[in-house]
Amino acid sequence: AIGVWRMRQVLLEVSRCFDPADSAQKNGRCALIVPTPGEEHTFGLFMVVEFLRRAGWHCWTGSPATVRDLCKLVRAQHFDAIGISLSADRNVENTASTIERVRRSSKNSSAAVILGGRVLNDDPGLAAQLGADEMASDGKAAVRVLNELCGVDSGASARE
Repeated sequence: AIGVWRMRQVLLEVSRCFDPADSAQKNGRCALIVPTPGEEHTFGLFMVVEFLRRAGWHCWTGSPATVRDLCKLVRAQHFDAIGISLSADRNVENTASTIERVRRSSKNSSAAVILGGRVLNDDPGLAAQLGADEMASDGKAAVRVLNELCGVDSGASARE
């Protein structure tokens, strides 16, 4: 736990060195990036958030303890995209109902829902079976996928 915490601190320190303060929100899009409720593996999510932030996305993140908590988040804030990480096989069974509840609760009924994490990397076709719009294998893929799903001109972000 201490090692992961320190890696996160280093990631935050390095990201501040390379990004100008006004880099967020270049594309005007907002994403919620969270682990499946009950999961504790979050370091990969922080890396995904950094990729998205550098591509101009405004990102919210956290670790909702329950599906109800996650639904409260998406009900309270407009998100263009919702990314959910799934790293433990034991949580696959509940993910389809989680996605369904998140879609019903979302303030933005057309929010894109993507999945990522070890379970999806092992079985990419699982994303569609669980009701997600797409899956992303890493931070770079998350930027590409969300830009495509949300109609963001990724060339404009790259040129700025």
